[in-house]
Amino acid sequence: MMLRGMLTAALIAAAPFAMAEQRELTVGLMAGTNEAETLKNWQPLLDDMSKITGMKVTGYAAKNYANIVEGMKTGKVQVAWLSAKPALEAVTDANGEVFARHVKADGSKGYQSLILASNASGIQSVEQLLSAPGKYAYAMGKSTSTSGFLIPTYYVFTKNSIEPKKHFKAIMTGSHQDNFLAVASGKVDAATNNTNDYDDFKTKYPAEYAKVKVIWKSEPIGLDPMVYDKRLPSDIKQKVQKFFLDYGRNADERKNLMQAHELKGFERSTNLQLKRIADLEMFNEQYTLMNDDAVPLDQKDKKYQDINKKYIEIQRLLGKG
Repeated sequence: MMLRGMLTAALIAAAPFAMAEQRELTVGLMAGTNEAETLKNWQPLLDDMSKITGMKVTGYAAKNYANIVEGMKTGKVQVAWLSAKPALEAVTDANGEVFARHVKADGSKGYQSLILASNASGIQSVEQLLSAPGKYAYAMGKSTSTSGFLIPTYYVFTKNSIEPKKHFKAIMTGSHQDNFLAVASGKVDAATNNTNDYDDFKTKYPAEYAKVKVIWKSEPIGLDPMVYDKRLPSDIKQKVQKFFLDYGRNADERKNLMQAHELKGFERSTNLQLKRIADLEMFNEQYTLMNDDAVPLDQKDKKYQDINKKYIEIQRLLGKG
């Protein structure tokens, strides 16, 4: 009976990859603006991926990056474009493996997290934002966002011993477009964003763009990774990686890359790309625990040990370098 149960469990675990065996792939795409627009922009590239790999390729766009990670966990999404933080979750919790990363059309391999302020708010600097607890409303990305949450939370707030939930009179969360429009319309006084999307908004929303300014920029962040499910058959993984690494060699492909996300192409990468993000995540968890008055002191040591054990395993998954 136990052996039969184990065999049944193994078959269930393998079930999501029936599609992969039938030469079908679903590609998860981060929708920084909206799902329909993201799918439209990436469709020519996905069509070429289908032709070149000989597999049926379907796009799946989501504003909530956690939905893409969950799709990878269940086997419904086999390949994904993710920012670093959700990519780390895909690697640690959803059998993901980084195989490539974006290269922008201008040749850059990094972007920056931003904090924007409404001109009407009178905020001139990030120091002013930090010096007035309870005065301003703030918009940020969901906890799965690298540039909208993790990077500004660590560098602007955690390093200054400020907890956003206690510092601001109100906090809202949304996509980069949602937060840009919120600060431009005066719904909030300041909001997170990133250089990639903010540059796009200059053309897409010129009137709103004129109503905001940048008050903080992070150090460059490595460009977004491409992740595939490491449980895929090796020949399919090789085909997927070769497609992305080779793509952009003719005028039509270069046009499709520009339309998708103003890209020049893709270059080889590994899980090691995510090490910096893992380090920031660990620090944020430790800092949050240290300042959590709801956790009794006699329980904090055990929780610190749990955090350290988790990150030792994460470092193993990311590899050495």
